[in-house]
Amino acid sequence: MICGKLVYGLVRKTVMMLPPLNGLKEMVMAADASITTTGFHVRCQRSGLVTALQAADAVVPSSSAKPILTNLLLDAHTDYLEIAATDLQVGLCSKISQLEIVVPGQVVVSARKLVNILKESRSRTVDMMLDQHNDTGQLIIELSDGTYRLPAVIGESFPQVSAFPEGEPAVTMPANILATMLKRTSFAVDRERTSAVLSGVLVRMDGEQLLMAATDGKVLAEYCLDLASSDKIQVEMDQLQAIIPAATVSHLMRILESGGQGMMYLTVVGKLIFVRIQLDHEDAQQYPVMVELTSRCIDGNYPPYRNALPSGSSQRMTFNRDELASAVRRTALMTSSASPGIILSLRSGAAELSNLFNTAGSVQIPLACDYQGEAIRMGLNAGYLNSVLKSLDGDEVIFELNGPGKGIITRQENSTYLVMPISLPNA
Repeated sequence: MICGKLVYGLVRKTVMMLPPLNGLKEMVMAADASITTTGFHVRCQRSGLVTALQAADAVVPSSSAKPILTNLLLDAHTDYLEIAATDLQVGLCSKISQLEIVVPGQVVVSARKLVNILKESRSRTVDMMLDQHNDTGQLIIELSDGTYRLPAVIGESFPQVSAFPEGEPAVTMPANILATMLKRTSFAVDRERTSAVLSGVLVRMDGEQLLMAATDGKVLAEYCLDLASSDKIQVEMDQLQAIIPAATVSHLMRILESGGQGMMYLTVVGKLIFVRIQLDHEDAQQYPVMVELTSRCIDGNYPPYRNALPSGSSQRMTFNRDELASAVRRTALMTSSASPGIILSLRSGAAELSNLFNTAGSVQIPLACDYQGEAIRMGLNAGYLNSVLKSLDGDEVIFELNGPGKGIITRQENSTYLVMPISLPNA
């Protein structure tokens, strides 16, 4: 009897690693009386599933007062698999199609466990089935290099995640454009939440321009695209405006970094913003993956931030961008959380960076600078200046000076940045 079970186990393991062949795989599974697959059974390529799972996992909280939120809902429809996640502020659905749905159904399992198992595997294919007995269940994950059983959440409903509203007017553009706009503005969001509306990124479309902007009152970032000169952006409405919460922006950036290379669709309905992104992966043509993110917008009116941007400038200073960025980082090594400021000293043809006095020590770094004007000295936040420099392209950066207390401005194609000064002792 023991020998018979051993032989059967070896045969079953071998057959499960093979593609379906005249029902042989189903026959072997049916022979295993301990497995009930009436609720959920899916077969697919691992790469597409990992991409879909990682996108959904981006919004899963590491811990929650509601433990079910640390899980994923896997919902197998007749022709696609939907993976849902939410933290009750942001909802996300990943949809992977053109896979084999053996038995439609649902299962709720640990997000981190499932994602990590499939990321570490080298198996080409995945076979997942629900083994449920009364009030207990396990998700069986069959891979060519291992078999796993994850406890399934039974008897507790997963929060509903809103779907992308079909038929609503939307903005359509390549996902990499959205990634660029978010990357070049989101660092300026008010992380201290001194103002609710400033704790998010403004997105605005007026028929002529599409822009994103963020500011905390100390640094300002704007990225603006001219719709008339761009054939990559299509709009189906006259105007759009919303403030996207910083947490939602972070989720979007994680998704885009993990494979957002297709088209992106964005719309706002009431107080909700919806984003749909086509993801790229190894088998994307054969097994397409689509992600839909839903988030509440921040209530309120964004302040008229452009009032802080002077139309002209009195003086300019030009640096090599990499040299200036390096000098800022090195000077910042001698700052502290209580004193994060650095001092930019300018004189004709040269500049110097130094830190504010503190017990950690001091530093002076000379810099080549094309500047023609009177000697001046200003305080700047090293973190803000470094974030601006990382957002810029090209070898050269030009800053505009607009008088005492008005900060420094740099402009590139489509983008504008303002860094406000900080007070200096005995200045």
